Amino acid sequence: MTINKNKNSLLAQIKPLIRRFTSVDFGNVVYEEDFLKIIDDAQLEVVKYTRVPAGWNLLLHVCPVYYV
Repeated sequence: MTINKNKNSLLAQIKPLIRRFTSVDFGNVVYEEDFLKIIDDAQLEVVKYTRVPAGWNLLLHVCPVYYV
């Protein structure tokens, strides 16, 4: 899951459409604020929240991935 920090209406429209061209369903855009609220509502606690280092992986530079 990629977690987006800032609201982006273009990304929210494009991400579900990718399935039509690739047959891969990446789901809806997930925003950090909404994700942390779901965790809080479930009475869970975040122990570690770290971005996976991108290094030489160009995909991780474009789509940051977090370890939660």
